Amino acid sequence: MKIVKYSSAQGTQAEHGIITDGIIRPILKAKSLEDVHNLMDGGAMPAIGEALALEDVRILPPAGDHPHIYCAGLNYRDHALEVRMPFLKYRQTFPEVGNIV
Repeated sequence: MKIVKYSSAQGTQAEHGIITDGIIRPILKAKSLEDVHNLMDGGAMPAIGEALALEDVRILPPAGDHPHIYCAGLNYRDHALEVRMPFLKYRQTFPEVGNIV
């Protein structure tokens, strides 16, 4: 199951939904990602609304409207090997501005 944050093509408020097979099913009663997690607590499937076509919505960044995002770099061995850098004993973190997504 993939959770997506979206708005209508007209840019109305952000909503959360479940994306599958090229459609989005709105998650009812979810105003925030925290609401989504609470609704799905214990593996329960949240109530969903009518299907929306992907071309009828605008996919939004999952991180929200935060001014800063903290990222983890070289956080798994294959990535370090891929970029030919040593695998570090401690996770490397770095900040990015919120509009990077």
